[in-house]
Amino acid sequence: MFFADMDRRTARPRAAPRPYGAKGRPLKPPPPPAAWPVTGWIQPPLLDAEVRSYRYAAIDLRHGPAPDNPWLAWVLHLAHTNAEARGWTPVTRRGMQRVLVMLLADYQEGDLIRVSGFADIVVRRCTNLDCVIEILATLAVVDDDRPAALEPWLHAKLAHPRPAHSARCAAVGPVLRDGGPHVRARRVETVRGYVAATVPALTDWAWHREHLREVTRRDVSTYLDRLHGNPRQTATTPCGRFSAGPSTAT
Repeated sequence: MFFADMDRRTARPRAAPRPYGAKGRPLKPPPPPAAWPVTGWIQPPLLDAEVRSYRYAAIDLRHGPAPDNPWLAWVLHLAHTNAEARGWTPVTRRGMQRVLVMLLADYQEGDLIRVSGFADIVVRRCTNLDCVIEILATLAVVDDDRPAALEPWLHAKLAHPRPAHSARCAAVGPVLRDGGPHVRARRVETVRGYVAATVPALTDWAWHREHLREVTRRDVSTYLDRLHGNPRQTATTPCGRFSAGPSTAT
């Protein structure tokens, strides 16, 4: 039957007719308008609570409404507002809703939601962790207790060049990450790539230059002449020159 092209299977007919031109699951109605929960006096905890564990999709919104929690209602309203302003896709909206319900279904006033307790779950579910933290920060209920990812890596990566060279490059790394008056903020991965491209030049110059201000244009040209392809392109980007070269070499 397969070779005779007689093995075609048909899908079950839809229970409800689909409007012409509409594809996929219809959008859910927006959450009801909500406001900042009215709270009273609370007793802050005396000791730090342990990191709480979360289970994704413990509450399925497809089979019932969201739990009756004023904090959850407010954060879902904020998420819907951001989705409308930024043009999130339906898949992104549903993923964000599941994450927020997981975090705030039984939230009580005064608790702090630690990022280390749910970061891995959010990343595995392909939901934007920065957006989740941004929404929770609006409620002032999030504690970003993740260890710094850049500074320890910088100190380990810059352990071989001269201390003056390492201090200069280590100071520039956070500026590239956080941004400044003349530098836009970069991702941590981008900063690592620029620093990794800079370390060989610092190691080469450390043999005959005590400080980065002593590096000349000839030193930079000599080093760049030995590079080809992607390493040369990375080393000659404006950000790479800013992190590796002094004012006399630009």
